[in-house]
Amino acid sequence: EELRQQRREGKERTAEIRFARFLDFVALELAAGVTRIVFEDVIFAGSQAQTQLWASLRAVIWVAARRSNLDVFCVPVATLKVFATGNGSAKELEMALALALAQPAQYAADAETGLLRRNGRPLDDNEVDAIWLARYTAAVDRGEEDFLGVYQRKAVRKAERRAKRALAKAERK
Repeated sequence: EELRQQRREGKERTAEIRFARFLDFVALELAAGVTRIVFEDVIFAGSQAQTQLWASLRAVIWVAARRSNLDVFCVPVATLKVFATGNGSAKELEMALALALAQPAQYAADAETGLLRRNGRPLDDNEVDAIWLARYTAAVDRGEEDFLGVYQRKAVRKAERRAKRALAKAERK
């Protein structure tokens, strides 16, 4: 309702309340001792409004990071899906079912609807993604995964292929 009111007043381009609230939220979290932000790096958008909102989200995070000693990591969507399901183009239903399989004591999924529940309360796909981000971050902390960007990953794969070819060539000699 507040967003509609803001639009009616013609202030959606001058005083976006979601930007201000998110900036305040991040500032509070930093004051509480948060030293790292990890988010799903969406590199596509379905509309102009969605693109602007993602740009605002990133701007808040970058401003906060610049003002403090904050580490920021963007996990590409496909990377998170591969981590969760083994498939970089997995659908939300598959993400939910994978979480139910990974932690059956905490989550139960209805195979028909894909609705995931924790303690009887349904979780939406954003919560499922956030849980997978937390699990991915924990895997990074354990040294099982890393926060490489898309281009860094390509460079690592290329170097691995070159090393493999060099090893095969040396073995042939």
